[in-house]
Amino acid sequence: FVDLIIVGFVAVAAAEINRRWREALSKQNLRLERPFGVVVISFLYVIFGILVTCFAPLLFSFHAFVEMVFHKPLIGIGLICLLVFSGVIQVLIGVCLYLGRKWGWIPAFYLAVVGMLDSVNLLLSFEKWSHSLPLSIVVVSLAVTNLIISVIITAYLLQFNVRRYFGFVNPAELEEQPPLTTS
Repeated sequence: FVDLIIVGFVAVAAAEINRRWREALSKQNLRLERPFGVVVISFLYVIFGILVTCFAPLLFSFHAFVEMVFHKPLIGIGLICLLVFSGVIQVLIGVCLYLGRKWGWIPAFYLAVVGMLDSVNLLLSFEKWSHSLPLSIVVVSLAVTNLIISVIITAYLLQFNVRRYFGFVNPAELEEQPPLTTS
């Protein structure tokens, strides 16, 4: 019960802080151009979201998946629904990033940080799944690629001009910073 009260208080306080923040930023009368990196990241989210959504029906081409659907239909259908939902969410994140919405930046940042932690976890637990050489090569290469991409996205989303574009800067800091140049 106490947890619910705390969560409710945080939600109300966050909404009020966000309202005041928007008022303070609107007084600055900012006209910001979309950073090029935001376009690239949003494009990647949209492309991967479409690929994941299109991949879900292709699962029926795998014999093991078809058997799972017939023997455990709840798990199979749940997996397809999860993939479609994940793809749609990725497309929404990409669109929100492109439009400069905070609701695009927050999950993109969260997913980049979780991607880093997941990659590090896979690399640290190498001994548990390293029994097969081809599987090891694939998993290590995917984990390292995911780690590099996640670090780049996290570092880029934390840059001042990107946070400024999404409205994640202190309005008092804006007076101290030089005008935004196109990047």
